[in-house]
Amino acid sequence: MVSRKEMAREDGAVTNTATAPPPTRASRLPGYVRFPLLVVLSFATSMSLLSAASEFMDPQLRAVSRSANEDVKIVSSIALKLTELSLGWFGNFDDIDLVSLSVLTHTPWYYLLYTFYAVESTTILICLTIDALSLAGPTRLLRARAPQHNPRAPRAAVPNRAIISDAQTALATSLLAAAVYAVALFAAFQTFLPAFMAVHFDNLPSLQAAHAASLPALLATLLPVGYAAREFILVPGLAAQADRADAARAAFNPATATLADTLRHNVWWFGKGTRVLVKRTATVVAATAAHARGAEAAE
Repeated sequence: MVSRKEMAREDGAVTNTATAPPPTRASRLPGYVRFPLLVVLSFATSMSLLSAASEFMDPQLRAVSRSANEDVKIVSSIALKLTELSLGWFGNFDDIDLVSLSVLTHTPWYYLLYTFYAVESTTILICLTIDALSLAGPTRLLRARAPQHNPRAPRAAVPNRAIISDAQTALATSLLAAAVYAVALFAAFQTFLPAFMAVHFDNLPSLQAAHAASLPALLATLLPVGYAAREFILVPGLAAQADRADAARAAFNPATATLADTLRHNVWWFGKGTRVLVKRTATVVAATAAHARGAEAAE
C-alpha cells in the first residue's frame, strides 16, 4: 500500500511528495471525456491553421499532394492523425514530447519534398509548425507537463536535473543526434536514394539538390531534429525514476523464480532509464514508419 507521503504518477512511478514538483493546473474533466475532446480540438486546430495559412503555401505542395484517389487520401490522413493522438495520449506524453515526436516523424518526409520536389522551405516550416501545434496545443490544455519538462519542478524532483539542464550537454547531445540523421541521409543521397526516387516517383523536377547536398549543410539543417531527439528520448531516460516493479526486479531470485520470470528478467533486465530509452526509440521508429506508410497510401 502506498503511504500518504507518496503519490503515484500516471506511468506507475512512485514519487515522494517531499521532492514532488509543485502541482500544475490540469484538466478536471473525466478521463473518458478528455481523449475524445483531444481529438476534436486537434482536428479543429489543424483545419483552422491550415485554412489560415493556405494563401502562404507553395502551390507545388498542392500539386505534389494531389492524389488519384482523394477518398483514400482523406481516410489515410484521418487514421494517421488518430494514431498519433492515441500514441501520445495513452503513451502518457506531454506537449513537449509531442512537439518533439512530431518533428522527428514528419521532418524526413517534408525534407524529401523540399529536396526532390522543390517545395519552398517556408511552406515546409509552416506545415511542421501546424502538425506540432495541432498535437501539442490540445494536449497542453488537457494534461499537466511532466516534471522533467516543468521548469518549476524542484531539482530534487527530477533525477539528473543538473545534466538535463546543462547547456553544453544539451548542445553536444543535440549535435550527436543530428549527426546520426545527417550521416544516414547523406549516405542515402550518395548511393541509392536519387535513383530510387526517379524510378518510383513521378514528375521530379530535378535531382540536383540531392546530389549537391553536403554533410555540414545537412547537419546544420537537422539540428532542430537532433534537439527534438534529445527532448523525446534522452531527457525522459535521464529523468526516469525507479518504481515498485524495479524493486521487485532487483529482488529477483533465480532459485525460486518461474521460467516466465527468468525469461522476463534476462530479456528485459535493464534499468528504468534504459527501458525508457528503448521504448521511446521504438516509438520514433514506429511513428516514422506509420507516417511514411500513410503518406504512401495517400499517393
